[in-house]
Amino acid sequence: MRRKAFGILGLFLVVLFCGSLVYGAETTASIIGSVSDDKGEPLPGATITALNTATNIAHTTTSSEKGFYLVPLLPPGTYTVTVEIPGFVKEVQKDIVLTLGKQIVHDFQLKLIVASQLLEVTAETPLIDPTKSQLAVTVGQTAIKSLPLNGRDYTQLSLLAPGVKPVTQTNYGQFNIGGQRGDAVNYTIDGAENNFSYTNESRTLFTQEGVREFQILTNRFSAEYGRSTSGVINVVSKSGTNEFHGNGFFFARPESFNSKDFFAQQSGENFPSSLKQGGATLGGPIVRNRTFFFVAYEQTGIDNSLSVSPTDRFPCPDGSVNCSTTVRPKPIDLKLLTVKADHQINSTNSMVFRYNFEKRSEGAYYAGGSYVDGVTTTKKPQSFAVSENAIISSNSYNEALVQYGRILRVDTPEVTDSPWLYRPSSATGWWYCCPQRFLENRIELLDTYTHVINAKGEHSVRVGGDYIHISPEITFAQYSGGAYFFGTDTPFKPGDPSTYPYLYELGVGNPTTKDKNNQFSAFVQDDWRVNDRLTLNLGLRYDIENFSGPQSNTVVAGVRTGTIIDLGKIPPVDKNNFGPRLGFAYDLKGQGKTIIRGGWGRYYKPIFHNIYNNALFFDGQYYAIKGLDDPCSIIDCTIPGRTFPLPPDPALVNGSSPPDVRPMQDGDVAYSDQTSIGFQHELSKEFVINADYVRVRGHDLTREHNLNAPKDLINPEPPDFPNYRRVRILTTDAQSWYNALQLSVQRRYRNNFLFTVAYTYSKTEEDEPDFFFVAEPNDQYNLPAEKGPGLHDERHVLAVSGVYDLPKGFQIGSIVRANSGIPINYTVSGIYYDHNQDGFPSDDRPDFDPNSPFACKCAPPPADRPGNLPRNSGRGTGYFTVDLRVAKNFDFSKRYRVELIFEAFNLLNNTNFNFRAASVNSTVVFEDPEVMKNLGTATEVYPARQMQLGVKFDF
Repeated sequence: MRRKAFGILGLFLVVLFCGSLVYGAETTASIIGSVSDDKGEPLPGATITALNTATNIAHTTTSSEKGFYLVPLLPPGTYTVTVEIPGFVKEVQKDIVLTLGKQIVHDFQLKLIVASQLLEVTAETPLIDPTKSQLAVTVGQTAIKSLPLNGRDYTQLSLLAPGVKPVTQTNYGQFNIGGQRGDAVNYTIDGAENNFSYTNESRTLFTQEGVREFQILTNRFSAEYGRSTSGVINVVSKSGTNEFHGNGFFFARPESFNSKDFFAQQSGENFPSSLKQGGATLGGPIVRNRTFFFVAYEQTGIDNSLSVSPTDRFPCPDGSVNCSTTVRPKPIDLKLLTVKADHQINSTNSMVFRYNFEKRSEGAYYAGGSYVDGVTTTKKPQSFAVSENAIISSNSYNEALVQYGRILRVDTPEVTDSPWLYRPSSATGWWYCCPQRFLENRIELLDTYTHVINAKGEHSVRVGGDYIHISPEITFAQYSGGAYFFGTDTPFKPGDPSTYPYLYELGVGNPTTKDKNNQFSAFVQDDWRVNDRLTLNLGLRYDIENFSGPQSNTVVAGVRTGTIIDLGKIPPVDKNNFGPRLGFAYDLKGQGKTIIRGGWGRYYKPIFHNIYNNALFFDGQYYAIKGLDDPCSIIDCTIPGRTFPLPPDPALVNGSSPPDVRPMQDGDVAYSDQTSIGFQHELSKEFVINADYVRVRGHDLTREHNLNAPKDLINPEPPDFPNYRRVRILTTDAQSWYNALQLSVQRRYRNNFLFTVAYTYSKTEEDEPDFFFVAEPNDQYNLPAEKGPGLHDERHVLAVSGVYDLPKGFQIGSIVRANSGIPINYTVSGIYYDHNQDGFPSDDRPDFDPNSPFACKCAPPPADRPGNLPRNSGRGTGYFTVDLRVAKNFDFSKRYRVELIFEAFNLLNNTNFNFRAASVNSTVVFEDPEVMKNLGTATEVYPARQMQLGVKFDF
């Protein structure tokens, strides 16, 4: 396999250097426009030169017969643009700032020479791009460097964009964009994908000091972007320049700098938390004006703690287990490295080489709230990418890239001497999912060819395609340590059946498989400037994915319904994934000040590999989860001194025990239809406002339900598939609905001041919350009844940020975030555990009762049907935090600076409860007054005020 991989890599390198036709995400900017005389007549043959002031590299082109010009492939930075033609006054525009993906329209009118003349102008870079209709926010150096970032994670600045929320309810994904799931975001670094295929989350972290700027595309992005139904986070890393620059930095957060959170104050117990973080960068010329290097390294050590339900391992301060919460440690160690080289081959060809490495270790992963124990996670991703930009002619250019990536992630249970013990309000022991091991090798080939046609309007046509080959090796030993499920929090008592476990599960078989995945896409995009006011963004993209692995292909028919299932088989490839993109941008007054924009597009994303492997693993043969109802029917639970846990016991799930199976019925690729209409308006040379209505409709999302669940709860019929316990069929027919009003105000960094405001009012609905959150419906035969508020249905989201340079070298930066509460899903247990008899005790909901005295507004479900309380009917409290950064600069010369930094996170020490499912009392036990009293309350909080000091030396 390795020989084949390097063969593919070598083949593409040949193509790369011979001129290619493949594609990638935007990593550069461009300047377009026209050159005419003072009467408006076009001037063909004018020379236009864009000079990068940091590297002294010049990009030159000439105007066409109609005076049109294009300067493409400009790395983000500051430029001086010169226009000259014999007989006319030479014009120079200075300080043109280009950001990631920006296309500036700049028309020049030259005057005839009457004497030796030169016209120099300091340019005003336009705030609005009148040629693009997509919704996007670019975060530049000032924000990345000067805003407070807890842990120095620059991606958290994505939350400053309208429509972006943090993923809080699941362990998969980082951001919720446009109401879609956390696994729907596509991450790119310098044009190369940065996704982990098993979960579709970001594969490699980058040091904050190594990022130049990044872009968050939140709706209706062009056809060159894909593999996402929500949004794209597109990052450009720093490069070296003609001057040697670098820095060294160190941050420290002693435990004494932190305030006690709500639970620490209630219990009197300390929740230790400390941080040490340091690193350095160095960049400069290898050959001046031609070859440059940049290196960044960062290391972080964090000793955190979590609030959890008390156990013998983590008791209350007095040594008992009688308090509501207690504390447990959560250590994190992180190392990041980036090495980059830029080389200008000649005036029309340039190359970039980049290597990235990350090593991360984190304890208590998955733990928190009711989940007392977790896993120790180690992750080692690395990647090497080579790209080439080639200007073919004055109106055509090509961008090519090849990347090799590798990641190894291992999840090891913290506890291996006790089975998983699951109760309504706590879960302890051998974490049920693990051990897990994911090894992924990836080769990526991508490129874009662009040709500008000067017809009635300027057609900028981009054509490309890309290929990704992924070779994963996966170990997924779910329930390999055994698991006991209890319907009560009351400790087990021998001879008291109300405290007995109702289910024992154990995973048996081979948990390791090797798979292959091939992804191909092709696109065409035409940005058509119909006239000086109207631009149409027209595109079409096609995506296809092929997944293969060890398939058993066991065909089984239901004895009552005749339903056919094919165990251990991957469904046929979904081949009809065409994604048209239609957008417009209209300059209302022709001055580039007010733009009406809108459109519609269809977007597809890959099925992440976790789902495919569930279908292959759990076929009843390769790997099986077997269960025993009422384990005390075999174990003598009356013996005095009998305790749980017991070691994993295969005898409890012997050969006669039917296994769980997870057939995959269809392989339709999830897609979303994205629509928006709105406007941009430049209030002044510094301020721009944006207002957009956004609608995102999700289709063919993954869900799971049990074909062996009974319809009649009073006289349940025999299972349709008697040889299996639960037939957990995986389908792709779930849906989502997102409607939002997105508003923002942006003030660019000028006169020592940067300011942004983003507000989103939205409503998110789903009929399946998330494949890895609540995988089963309350009523297995009424799936539409699952429609309700989405997991991240935060109706109001506000983010404000600002940077202000004060006299005498002081600078302040602040971020304020305020969100309304997320939903709470109430389920019933105790004497009503597994009320719908589908084998999943955590999906049953009670009945709705508006007169109920309980927080859930609920009553016991009737015996003959599942409860009718809507999903996610509850609502947690909101979130509010103020973060602050204060810096004092000491300049020793033009080259040397020392910066002293103070940062405070949650400055006002506001209590923000965490209402994720694992951290909220949402399990209804009607016969337990204490449980009912605490319904709707959280067992975990976000950090209280944290403060840290830092020092940075720049040269």
